[in-house]
Order: sequence, then structure tokens, then C-alpha cells
Amino acid sequence: MKRASLLCALALVAGVVAIQPAHADVFSFTFLGGIYSGTGYFYGTETSPHVYDITAVYDGSVTAFGLGTSDISGIVDTNGFEGNDNTLYYPAGGDYFDNDGISFSLDNGDDVNLYTTQYGPFFVDDALGGSPSGPDVPEVVLDIVHLDRDGPLPPASTPEPGSLALLGTAILGGAGALRRRFRA
Repeated sequence: MKRASLLCALALVAGVVAIQPAHADVFSFTFLGGIYSGTGYFYGTETSPHVYDITAVYDGSVTAFGLGTSDISGIVDTNGFEGNDNTLYYPAGGDYFDNDGISFSLDNGDDVNLYTTQYGPFFVDDALGGSPSGPDVPEVVLDIVHLDRDGPLPPASTPEPGSLALLGTAILGGAGALRRRFRA
């Protein structure tokens, strides 16, 4: 009987530990340079100190002077465009991106890659029609790139105390029923 109670308790603890959400941060970004400007938000998960794997981009847009504005539609998978690795460095020692950069798609079908080279701070590379092999708009040096860590994602909703009490009494009732069954 003690063994069954111990197994139930271990299963409960394992279940609570397993449902803990992964820690993710939100970064707001803006950039400006040449004919381009843009703003939006990155979701990132810290993979090592000051290094984040960007898993989503949302709620933003990119404007190309004379060509219009297009909303950001989503992140481009790693190595999906211009060899992107979707890695962000924050706080940066001067550069937020590496040579591979972070790529995202726009509603108009274009893909954008924000990256850094050894010769300049920040560039944007926009492939027309969203095709990595399509004609590229010339690389443009970005004059201003600003990135802020807005903090972790809001935690998942926490059950109210009444729900936790109900769960606790259900577990105790189940344990009591098991105990009676094994005694009989």
C-alpha cells in the first residue's frame, strides 16, 4: 500500500515538473537605413548566456521607401533564406546579429534577413517574391538598429486556489479509494 501511495506522489510531482513552460523572452526591434525601415517583436529562448534562438517574429512591418509597407507574417526556418541561423546576441557587445542573421517573411511574399558583416554594422537583404534564389535588392547598410529586451513572456495562467483545492481533494479521494480496494 505504501508503495502505491509513493508511486502516486512521484507521478504527481513528475507531472507538475513536466508542465513547467520553457523560459522565453520578448525583444522589440526597430531598424532604419537606405530605403528601409521596420519594427516588430522577436520571441527568443536563451540557449547560452546572452545568446538567444529566435523562434517567432510578430506584430511588425517593413517599409521600403517608394514601394510601400508590408506586415511581418512570420519567421523563416533556419537555413531557409540566405543561410540564416536566427540567432540573436543580447546584450550585444555592439552587434545583435551574426553573419547568418535572422530572417522573416512579409505579407507581400518577400523575405528579409537582418545580419552583420565584418565591414559594417547591420544590413538588410530583401529577396523579391520570397524566393531565396530570386533577384536580390542590393544590400543596404542600416543606420539605426535598436533592440530592447521587453522581458519574459507572461506566464501561463495559474489556476485559482479553488481549482487547486478540488484537484487536491480528488487526488486524496483516489488514494483513499485505492487504499480501501487493496485492504478488502
